[in-house]
Amino acid sequence: MKNKGFTLIELLISAAIIGIISAFTFAGYRHSGRLAELENQTHRIVGEIESVRGMSYSGLDIEHDSGERVEEFTIDFYEDHYVLMDETGESRRGELEKGVHIPENHKRIAFIPPEPEAAFYDLSGEQIDDKFIDIELELRDQDRSKTIRVNKIGLVQILE
Repeated sequence: MKNKGFTLIELLISAAIIGIISAFTFAGYRHSGRLAELENQTHRIVGEIESVRGMSYSGLDIEHDSGERVEEFTIDFYEDHYVLMDETGESRRGELEKGVHIPENHKRIAFIPPEPEAAFYDLSGEQIDDKFIDIELELRDQDRSKTIRVNKIGLVQILE
């Protein structure tokens, strides 16, 4: 009477095939998770830029302790974080997600009430007279990036 079942070799080959397929699936899942982090961070920063722009719209009502009107609201970008600030000295720091960084260190976007008009600054604090500024976000260990473009009137756009 012949036994109907699997041999040890057939079981080992099946387990090896399942292991290989699982490894490729996990690698693809991890890669897509990292891309989602980059996408989320990009949208979070766009929201922060819009927040600073919104503060500028209401900037006519904000005054220093001395009674002078706040002249500009800024968002500064560093390699691993950003800082939102108004001239009253209040600021809020935002951290970039792990693995996401801004390769071009220190850029500043300043919104000047009441329009608000945007002004751009470089690392040295010199004003940049371009029609727009690009903030690039990159994944550290992958060749993927997203670019946020802000123009002089404060409109924000995400570029691929």
